[in-house]
Amino acid sequence: MISRSRRVSEKRDTARYHAIVDPIRNPYAPGAGQRPPALAGRDDQLQAFNVVLERVSRCKPERSIVLTGLRGVGKTVLLNALRSAAVRAHWGTGKLEARPGQRLRRPVSAALHVAVRELGHPQAQDVDQVLGVIKAFAQRESAPNARIRDRWNPGIDVPAVTGRADSGDIEIDLVELLTDVGGLAADVGRGVAIFIDEMQDLDPEDISALCAACHEISQSGLPLIVVGAGLPHPGGSERRQVLQRAAVQVLTHRQARPTCCRPGAAGARQGRGRGVPQGGP
Repeated sequence: MISRSRRVSEKRDTARYHAIVDPIRNPYAPGAGQRPPALAGRDDQLQAFNVVLERVSRCKPERSIVLTGLRGVGKTVLLNALRSAAVRAHWGTGKLEARPGQRLRRPVSAALHVAVRELGHPQAQDVDQVLGVIKAFAQRESAPNARIRDRWNPGIDVPAVTGRADSGDIEIDLVELLTDVGGLAADVGRGVAIFIDEMQDLDPEDISALCAACHEISQSGLPLIVVGAGLPHPGGSERRQVLQRAAVQVLTHRQARPTCCRPGAAGARQGRGRGVPQGGP
């Protein structure tokens, strides 16, 4: 139980902090998945991913990536930074967050829909064909005899393509779907990257199908990769061979220091001459 003197001390420290730091320009805003003002200690991972982007764009073989680490080490922040790097390289990107009990068809269809739109393929007919395959893949989650009003609509205005990615077998359908999306990206000389957060919550059948699809796409030399993030999981030999694991470790004191010092120094410079209290927490 917290003593009264400790509570008084904490209130005094909080009051002193707010008196020193301007609440509007305060650079320190911790939160799950929120990017810090200074992304420190991740230069190696960012540089390695830039190499992956260049290689995949040239149809060179590369394995898809999974960032693993305990909660709070910055996996989601790094995942978002990698997506930003892909966007800067003019790739088509989409992101989803896995949830317990949710199957893969709907979220991956929505992510691929965004990625195809970002590609900016000049041939509308080719784009509509792939969008029709995405729609067929998404709607296959509903029962074949379901009413139209009960079928999930992924927001795609073109008709669903029949006979492609709609077999009902998630592995077959996912391979066909990613093959068509990867081919569309190859036409414009760029790539597609699908980012999956909380990957440990994927259904085992879905993650097995995803591994098989990534393996097939890599063998085909198509410019499409999956980048995931999740808690450490022993997994099977299939996952270890197909997905390239990148452990996200806790930053050392030396690596973490810039995340505290740089934002505070920048905030102090902005505050000079404006009547803003100086200093940091």
